[in-house]
Amino acid sequence: MTTERKPILEWHDIILYPEDVALLDDRQWLNDAIISFHYEWMERELFKNDPAVLFMRPTMVALVSQSAEPVDALKGVLPANLNKRAFVWMPINDGSGLKGGGSHWSLLVWHAGGNTFYYFDSLNGANLEWARKAAERITPLLKQEGQPAPGFEIVNTPQQTNGYDCGIYVCSLTGYIGGHHLLPAVNNPEKLSSPEFGKQALHDPALMSINDAAVAAGRKFLKETIFKLAENGGEAK
Repeated sequence: MTTERKPILEWHDIILYPEDVALLDDRQWLNDAIISFHYEWMERELFKNDPAVLFMRPTMVALVSQSAEPVDALKGVLPANLNKRAFVWMPINDGSGLKGGGSHWSLLVWHAGGNTFYYFDSLNGANLEWARKAAERITPLLKQEGQPAPGFEIVNTPQQTNGYDCGIYVCSLTGYIGGHHLLPAVNNPEKLSSPEFGKQALHDPALMSINDAAVAAGRKFLKETIFKLAENGGEAK
C-alpha cells in the first residue's frame, strides 16, 4: 500500500512537496518547482500581477524553446499579450525535454523598450546556446510589427563557486533587479520602456555583489516564505 504524497504548500498554480522544499537546504540544486514558486511570488506578491512585467515559469520557457510545434501554435497556452510586456523574465535550462531536469540554470531577460535580450549565466556562459535558441524561438511573439531584429547582450554575471547554486543565482538576480529597479518604476510606463533604463537596470554593477553569502540568504528567504504561506493556508499575510 502506497502512502499518498502530501504537499507542504498549495498556492495558486504552485504545489510544493517536502522533497522540493528540501532543495533549499545548502548544497542542493534547485528544480523547476522552486524557481516557479519564486516567480509566482514575485509576480503576485511583489508586482501585484502588473501586466508590464512577466515572470515566465520554467515549463513555459521549455515549451517555447524545445517544442516541435511552430511557435505561433503555442499562443493559446502561453500568457496573453507577450508583445505588450515591458520586461519578460525567462529561466533557461539545458535539459533536452519538456519534463524538467537538466544540469544548469541561467537567465534570459527581454526588454521591449530596448528591443534587446539580456543573458545572465553564473557558470561562464554554459547555457548560451540554449538561451540563443529560446530567444530566437520566442522573438516572433515578443516583437511589435515592423520592429528590427532584436539585440542579444551577455551581461557580466557573478559566478557560482560550486556545481549546485545556479538556480538560486537566477532567483537572486531576478529578485535584485526586480526589487531595486523595476518595482520602483512599475507605475511609470515611459521609464520602463526607456532603452537607457533597461540597460542601467540590467547592467547594474551592484549585481556583482551577489556572492555565496547572498545566495545562502536567498535560500533561507525562500524557505521561510514557503512555510509562512503554508502556515497561513496559502494566503500571504
